[in-house]
Amino acid sequence: MAIIGSELNYYQAKVNNDTASNGGRISTTIIPSGLKHFMWPSISEAQLIAGATQWRKGFVRIDNAANEVAAKLRIGLWRPTPGSDRFYLAKGTQTNI
Repeated sequence: MAIIGSELNYYQAKVNNDTASNGGRISTTIIPSGLKHFMWPSISEAQLIAGATQWRKGFVRIDNAANEVAAKLRIGLWRPTPGSDRFYLAKGTQTNI
């Protein structure tokens, strides 16, 4: 059986802040598609001018009753931000911060 788009969910990590404790294990909080400022909080103009850096860890999980496994799953950024922000994706572990 094929995995359908609605079964692919994005989750926050347990800790989401701008300190060294950011990250950790997967939480039960789903990141809704298209919701503004859910993953990264809004930052002020002063932070933008100063070149603020924010780190956030998230997870991609397949949620289906048959426990299907994806083959050759690719996750990426498909649209640039309205500003000159830069986003990077990197592979992590279940527990790293």
